[in-house]
Amino acid sequence: MALFLDGKPASVENPMMIAKRTSVDSEHEGFFYSDLSSGNFVKKGMKLGYVTDLFGNHVTDITCPTDGVILYKTFNPPIKKGDGLFSIGHTN
Repeated sequence: MALFLDGKPASVENPMMIAKRTSVDSEHEGFFYSDLSSGNFVKKGMKLGYVTDLFGNHVTDITCPTDGVILYKTFNPPIKKGDGLFSIGHTN
């Protein structure tokens, strides 16, 4: 059974081809914080967020490995070492 929606599909003004992506994984356990979200453009070396230990002490900053656009980020603050924090689509 096929389901069709009424109306026309939305058009995209400036479509972008993402041919490569990079995952940013945590090297620590603790809590992850970031004000960025999917669709934000980022630059190599830019601070993406930070990690605290279980007591709120700053452990490390998370920096961007490449110029790109955030495809997705984790929404769950508690993290373990190796958890994926971001997926960055390369724009260059």
